[in-house]
Amino acid sequence: MAPSCGGSSPLPRRARRAAARRYQGRAAARRRQGGAALILALMVMALATLLATQLMAAQDDFLSQVHTERDLRQARLLAQAGVDWGRAVLQEDLANSSVDHLGEAWARQVPAIDAEGGQIGGYLRDALACFNINDLIDDVNVIDREMLAVYVRLLDRLGLDDALGPRLADWMARAGTQGGRGQSGAKAYFALADLAQVPGYTPEVLRRLRPYLVALPQRTAINVNTADAVVLGAAADLSPAAAAEAVAQRQTSWFRDTAEFASRNNCRLAATRLWTVQSNFFLARVTAVVGDARVITTALLRRQPGLDRVEVAAVHYGNE
Repeated sequence: MAPSCGGSSPLPRRARRAAARRYQGRAAARRRQGGAALILALMVMALATLLATQLMAAQDDFLSQVHTERDLRQARLLAQAGVDWGRAVLQEDLANSSVDHLGEAWARQVPAIDAEGGQIGGYLRDALACFNINDLIDDVNVIDREMLAVYVRLLDRLGLDDALGPRLADWMARAGTQGGRGQSGAKAYFALADLAQVPGYTPEVLRRLRPYLVALPQRTAINVNTADAVVLGAAADLSPAAAAEAVAQRQTSWFRDTAEFASRNNCRLAATRLWTVQSNFFLARVTAVVGDARVITTALLRRQPGLDRVEVAAVHYGNE
């Protein structure tokens, strides 16, 4: 029987449905692949952005470090220039004066001034205005009783235990005799940091003592023209009132020699090796600021009259 002209075969319908399903499957696969590709592209873009951000941050850190190091070097150069200025001032004073007092040019503080892209300021201080702990033992590491008496008076004026004096002197004499500080039999020298090893020298005691002590590489006397009332009173065995009066006197007329100091202040002690009016050790403190870098340089300057020069005996860099 011939098929009807108006009908359709069932096989073509199934074929069309299968073709439609295959088309839909391929379309879905293409959509899934397109979505995966889009996600991958977004991930690549995010990773690239992250890497670029990290590279820029690293570059910024590197440039910041370079700038900081540059500023730090420049600040140190400025600080060194300040120390050299201090040397020049002391050199000129050495040539023109035989008495050191607080009315001289070296004693004037220099306020912060602009210089070389930054600021610099500082001051000089007479190291002989303080008690030199290395005076407590003599050239053969035996306790110097006269200087120990000065130190005990200093402790007393500061309200500290008098026993701290003999304790320190005994410790220094033993340490010097036992060696380990230079050649055997030679004079031993100590730093202020060594005091922390001595029983009783607590951080609080050291904090109170620090403004009045110095550690110098030779034995020295105390300059009666520059020491404050506490140190001056201890050195000359003056009462607090008498020491304050001596400080007031020298503001208008400094002491030309130790004999004049003793006479004008009715000292119970005669003019002795404990005092001087000449100083050859000074502390230079210079603050230099360039950008974010701040350098504080403390230098011990030593005048050598016989050689007509001023040398840097020690130097320390810090930021406070």
